[in-house]
Amino acid sequence: NKDGYLMEGDGCKMGCLTRKASYCVDQCKEVGGKDGYCYAWLSCYCYNMPDSVEIWDSKNNKCGK
Repeated sequence: NKDGYLMEGDGCKMGCLTRKASYCVDQCKEVGGKDGYCYAWLSCYCYNMPDSVEIWDSKNNKCGK
């Protein structure tokens, strides 16, 4: 299992600034993660996701490209 930032379809981190408090927890559980939170009120970070879930990686950042 792995931890990391959820990604939108455009390759950017999944934002959570204007979402309800449980948004990231719900999104993380939807992909099979155990828990999650809105990091610095900006992006969803998840714990214990299946290895098959694609997460944001600074080395392979496609956001805005």
